[in-house]
Amino acid sequence: MSYIVPIYVYISMFLGFFLLDINLNIESDYVFRLVALGLSLLILILTKYLHRYFKVLILDDKVEFEINNLQKQNNDKGTA
Repeated sequence: MSYIVPIYVYISMFLGFFLLDINLNIESDYVFRLVALGLSLLILILTKYLHRYFKVLILDDKVEFEINNLQKQNNDKGTA
């Protein structure tokens, strides 16, 4: 949760520069802040989900490696 403030500040600055670059003027300050906060929360949730997804993939690869390694050791012992 501590990442939400830096993400919000970065998104709001990026959104502000992008909107100025394309000459789009948002009249309401609250709409701008709400869009920046929504994008920040979306990015935070997405990174948490992707972190868990890749963590599961890494653990799956480690388990598969260990199983293959044990099978190879058992095969090597049987062919003395």
